[in-house]
Amino acid sequence: MTEREIIAGLGKGDWKSFSILYRKFYERIRFFADRYVNDLDVAHELTIESFIKLWQKRNDFETITNVQAFLFITTKNACLNYIKHLKVRKAAHEEILYVSAKE
Repeated sequence: MTEREIIAGLGKGDWKSFSILYRKFYERIRFFADRYVNDLDVAHELTIESFIKLWQKRNDFETITNVQAFLFITTKNACLNYIKHLKVRKAAHEEILYVSAKE
């Protein structure tokens, strides 16, 4: 399939086109996510979420380069949100330990 056919197919909801993009980018995106979160399982989940968002916005892309940029940006943002959530959770946990130690 040509790039135009893949993008046109994606826009029409063609699973074959989506599958081609998934196979093309999954490993790179997961590796990218793992560099942020240092956990392959979490990286996998964040990558899958990015592909779900790609499917939901499948009509918004004109080139495979746009798809690639979308996946990297979406995954980066998901990783940063995940890390932020971990920090908040850790701070709350430390606060609970501090308060319970005072009692």
